[in-house]
Amino acid sequence: FEEPEDPSNRSFFSEIISSVSDVKFSHSGRYMLTRDYLTVKVWDLNMEARPIETYQVHDYLRSKLCSLYENDCIFDKFECAWNGSDR
Repeated sequence: FEEPEDPSNRSFFSEIISSVSDVKFSHSGRYMLTRDYLTVKVWDLNMEARPIETYQVHDYLRSKLCSLYENDCIFDKFECAWNGSDR
């Protein structure tokens, strides 16, 4: 499972911020939730080409990546979770 990367959005930080820090499987077993530095993605396990949903998280941090890198905050790890109804 890997989303194709847009070459026009590639930067020094691309690999760091796209590293998955948490994965959770849905209660039904059909979906997978992944969290990286700036997004949460929902994957259908039957369609591994790309996520079916992508949610931007803390998008305002994108302009501050240099500072976050200098302070090692860019290496922070975040978790994700499903609610009781797989949402």
